Amino acid sequence: IIGEHLGKVLDNLHKLIGLPVGSSEANLFNHVPNIIILKYLEATSQLTNFLKITLLKYITVGHQNLLKFQRNDGSFASAGSSIGSTWLTAYTSLAFYWSREYIQVDPTVIESALGFILSKQQADGSFVESGSVSNFLQGGALTGTALAAYISMVLDICSPTNPQVLTARNNALNYVTNQLNGVTD
Repeated sequence: IIGEHLGKVLDNLHKLIGLPVGSSEANLFNHVPNIIILKYLEATSQLTNFLKITLLKYITVGHQNLLKFQRNDGSFASAGSSIGSTWLTAYTSLAFYWSREYIQVDPTVIESALGFILSKQQADGSFVESGSVSNFLQGGALTGTALAAYISMVLDICSPTNPQVLTARNNALNYVTNQLNGVTD
């Protein structure tokens, strides 16, 4: 059954390719799949020149669009909001990190975003969500244990050797471990 459903997705992969437009969340909704699809098509030797050009263009457009939502403190915010979202900043950082394989990404953008995220970590290892984000994109990982687990993964991927980031990641993982008995999210 799983193979059958996956086959349908792979047969219709072109329908997942989209030009990132609109709010930060809407941009991410198309931007991240474009990166994943490009990576998949490369890995499976199915990438045509037309798709490569299209995906690279869309990744570049998505990246440029997302930069419009970065705030002075390094965070990323929803459209119309002056306050950056911890979750949205983590997701955008991950998208930018993955984009580096295909387009030029200023490393200071990721570093300042991670700095914002670290500033939101509490003494117990959890993170405070300072902004707002559309629920359709974040899938329940906006608070508590789920947010700490998600951010620990992002920190591990985006900056696996920075001592300050490693400490924050370890504190987040300790928080998650301590919360496992009461997890409901």
